[in-house]
Order: sequence, then C-alpha cells, then structure tokens
Amino acid sequence: MKKFLVLLGICVSCYFNASGQDVDSINLYLTVYQRVAFVASDSTYHFTIFIEPNGKFYFRDGYFDSTLENDSSTVVRLKKSEVTGQYRLKYHFQPNIDTVNCILSNEGFESAELELIQIADKLNASYVLKQLGEFNHIQKNEIRLLYPCEELNYPSHYRLVKINLLKDSTEITLITGISIDYKGIHPIQSYTSLLKKGDVKRLKKQLDKLKGIQNLECRQPGNPWVMELYNGGEYKSFIISNYCLRGRKGIKPIAGICYSILSICKNYFKIDCTVD
Repeated sequence: MKKFLVLLGICVSCYFNASGQDVDSINLYLTVYQRVAFVASDSTYHFTIFIEPNGKFYFRDGYFDSTLENDSSTVVRLKKSEVTGQYRLKYHFQPNIDTVNCILSNEGFESAELELIQIADKLNASYVLKQLGEFNHIQKNEIRLLYPCEELNYPSHYRLVKINLLKDSTEITLITGISIDYKGIHPIQSYTSLLKKGDVKRLKKQLDKLKGIQNLECRQPGNPWVMELYNGGEYKSFIISNYCLRGRKGIKPIAGICYSILSICKNYFKIDCTVD
C-alpha cells in the first residue's frame, strides 16, 4: 500500500509538472489589425486589414470588434500550414486609419449579393498597388497586370507587370512585392527593359482580340488576377480567377493576353514566384 501511495504521488507530481511546462511553453502569435477606409467613386466602405506574423494579410468587411481595440489575447490551438500547436493569439490594434482609394472602375456590380465580393477584390488590388507604388490610374497606351503567387488562401506574394506602349519604343517593368511580417506588403525587386519589335507586334495582335469586350469580373474560389489597359483611347479592367476560366469561352481572349504578357515577360526577366 505504501509503495502504491508513493507511486501515485510521483505520477501526480509528474502530471502537474508536465501541465506547468505546457502552460509555460505557450508561444505568442501576434496578429496586427488596422482600420481601412476604402474609397470608391460612389461611396466609402469600412474594412479591417489583418496581417499575421508570417505576412499573410486579408480583409474583413466593417470594423473589427471594438473590444479588441486595446491589446487583447486568448489561448487557442492554431492549425495553419506554417504554425501548429498551442499559442497565445494576441491581437494588436493599430490606431490609425489607412485610406485606400479604388484604382479600378467601380462599374459592373450585377447584384447586391456579389457586390461585397467585388468590392473586396478591388480593395485588395488597390491596397497591393498602393503598397507597390502604383497608386495612380494608368495612362494612355499602358497595360498593368497584377497577379498573386498564391492562387488559394491568403496571399503574401505578388507580381506586377507594367507595359508602356511608347511612340518609339515599348517599355516593360516587373515589380515583385512580398509581405513577410506585420509591416505588410512592400516592393523588394523592380526590373525594366525595352521590348523587341517582334514581342511588341505579338502583344498588339493579342490586344486586337479584346475589341468589343467590356470590363469583366469573373470570380470563383481563388485569388484573382487584375488586368488594366488603356488602348485605343478606351480604359478596360478585368478581374478574373484561374478557376473562372473553365468552360467560359468568352473569357479566353482575356486569359490569352494575360498569358501572352507573362510569356513575353519571361523573355526578359525571371517571372516565377521565387525571390532572388
């Protein structure tokens, strides 16, 4: 009996020691959030941007719970691709409000049900373009293609291709933007080159296929590509997802020029999503 009690005491002691170590080993997982005023041509929309420690960022409609405006934390078990285990999830509120102006046209809302999704896409694109220094509307004879390196889940890595169809030459620029921490996305690489005449001819041939196609937003699960162009005195914008292309013949000319731009860009720069 005495041996049993001693053994029981050792087991109880080990249990509490292990429990105490488990509590002590809880790590801090800090998520920063900030209020965002998204200004479109007709209205101002309130959002909250969340930036996780690994740089993943996303938006939520409206302002986040006011009870978390001061530092607040709760113990949770996180199951993320990069983070597993028991963490103390802490929200840190950035008190200033960031104003993000809508870069894209605000036309084409088909229904109230789709409106929030479309506004969120415009918000995300405008935020990334702003962070990459491309916060102005494109000028005549310009093309701008923004695409995420992650097709699903929250993005943290973008590529921006910009083409200026000048009178005597055509200039192509590739900008890489990445978010690696709570500071948000920022440009890390930028390259510029002049296009060869053969590539310019090929590009203009693709542009001719877009005549008669109006602004289009085709969204399915996945992070969308955003293309803007100002060609022949007409501004057009397209927001499409790779998943939206399936079975949609009418979108093929848009996808074709996106792929053509990347194919041309590949002749001058390294365009995969690795960082040099």
